[in-house]
Amino acid sequence: MTTEEKLKKYRDWIFQCSAYQMALAVIGIDKQNGGTAGRGASYRDERSAYLAGELFSLETDPEIVSLLGELKDDPEVGAEDQRAIALYYKNAMDSVLIPKEEFVAFQKLCDESFDAWIQAKSKADYRIFEPYLKRSSKGRRGYTAIGKSEKASITRCWMILSQGMTEEKVRRLLSIP
Repeated sequence: MTTEEKLKKYRDWIFQCSAYQMALAVIGIDKQNGGTAGRGASYRDERSAYLAGELFSLETDPEIVSLLGELKDDPEVGAEDQRAIALYYKNAMDSVLIPKEEFVAFQKLCDESFDAWIQAKSKADYRIFEPYLKRSSKGRRGYTAIGKSEKASITRCWMILSQGMTEEKVRRLLSIP
């Protein structure tokens, strides 16, 4: 395959990934604005986790990872493309270390915990959120331990989960001295 053919395949892959990312972003905005609250939330969360899993599969496809590995060092690739490709390759190499099922389960936990967080904030009762925070924190530590700290969706999830929580509140909530 020529460099031009490889770059076309790379750009097609970027388009596919961006379509999933856009769908997940729209669903995320809907969630943050109270759309499909109540019983519809679990329906939405399951589908969001599924879409995130499909995106994960695209990002960790062995054929794509190999293609990115070839393109990142190809002298015929422009500097700007090479930098982007190198970043996608690094992300893919980090991502392949995580089983898809674990990634999907963690994504679903993040989605479910957002609803609990909103409820806890509205009632000023953070005990509602405690089980989610403990589970998400444990999951995040596991991803970080295997080099996953850069994954955007996991970082975004942690940021959403910890909004408004001071270190003192988190320590109290998790019974950390």
